[in-house]
Amino acid sequence: MAIGEKELDKLKKTTLALMCQDRQKLLVRFPFTGGFLMRLEFIPVRDKRLRTAATDGERVFMDLSFCSKLSADERLFVMAHEAWHCVMMHMLRCQDRDERLFNVAADMEVNRMLSKEGLNPPQWVLMPKDNWDGLSAEEMYERLQRRRPAPPQPGAAKAGGPDGDWAEGNGLSGQFDRHIHNGKDEEEEQGGGGGATVTDEWGEVGFDKDFRPSIPKGIADKIRERIVAVAQQMQRTRGTIPEHLESLVSAALRPQIRWQEVLAQFVTSCYGGSRRWLPPSRRHLGSGLYLITGDTGAGKTTIFDAVTFALYGVVSGSERKSEMMHCDHVPLSRDTEVTLVFEQGGRTYCVARTIHFPRLRGGEERYGKPVYAARLTEPDAVIEGATRVTERCAELLGLNAEQFRKIVMLAQGEFREF
Repeated sequence: MAIGEKELDKLKKTTLALMCQDRQKLLVRFPFTGGFLMRLEFIPVRDKRLRTAATDGERVFMDLSFCSKLSADERLFVMAHEAWHCVMMHMLRCQDRDERLFNVAADMEVNRMLSKEGLNPPQWVLMPKDNWDGLSAEEMYERLQRRRPAPPQPGAAKAGGPDGDWAEGNGLSGQFDRHIHNGKDEEEEQGGGGGATVTDEWGEVGFDKDFRPSIPKGIADKIRERIVAVAQQMQRTRGTIPEHLESLVSAALRPQIRWQEVLAQFVTSCYGGSRRWLPPSRRHLGSGLYLITGDTGAGKTTIFDAVTFALYGVVSGSERKSEMMHCDHVPLSRDTEVTLVFEQGGRTYCVARTIHFPRLRGGEERYGKPVYAARLTEPDAVIEGATRVTERCAELLGLNAEQFRKIVMLAQGEFREF
């Protein structure tokens, strides 16, 4: 009996809710892993090409049937497993190696790391040998390849598992998730349109329009940015990050090419010989000062408006209204949100404000006056409500909105009012 569309949608919502709950648990117990998952999209699917879980660096796909059979601890492990495939960029590291064998090595690398972190690996996952500790996926791949026998003769029978009888006999049958690699043909990557009949507890499984994995260009840079952002957030909230994450962040920050040379070539091509390359002034470096500069229309005022709006619910200039923070190119059906993380007195605070335009009855494109909401997260408390958050920010900074706009950032064109 085929599953109905409404029932399928309900199952997807249930699976998505479980994935979000697991992410929240990981965020508490393993802040880096949970924080990285916060930057990935979750997509539950029911597709014959995916029977477990997979990631393409931007999304985590989860099969409905597979998820329903996992225990709570097993789901946590699977979610963390997919996150660290992204962190370790396995989708870009296979290159011209044998995919099946490299997938085994990549799983071993992830599972060993998660075990060291304190996550209990399920009995059915791949774990490396004890004397392989410290080896990368590439090094494990070389060792696995040396243990691999010659390929069978054409027409010979081949058992199941990652590589037939050899895989089963060598304990390599625990690879559970699907690996998506860069540079593969889309039809090949998605398994084509044929294949054997696949069934689950709800009947025959077909193709799901939501399952469209693809590795975007520039994914390596995006992953590095996420790694650094999550690590910086951990430092702000916890003061330190684990040693193995420090090396990961250092590697992410290490430039692949000398950016100074590229920048020099670009500026020289724009300005010719009218600019000189001199060391920057370090006079105010220790004070933590940063000068926001740019041509007219570059967006400097937008930054100032965002800071002022987050703290006080108003913009930096008295001649503009708060609802102008909503972009003219974005429909009123989408809320505007500004989040600001700041330090005061050695403590870190995070304030978020939103602008919501309620839809009026009698027409899809009619909206009422903006409604403002705010939330201030302190190290030991959470304050909600636009007015209460504004009052608390004024108390923390010792300045109200009017004083802040004149003392901290004086808006362009308002010097006459000072």
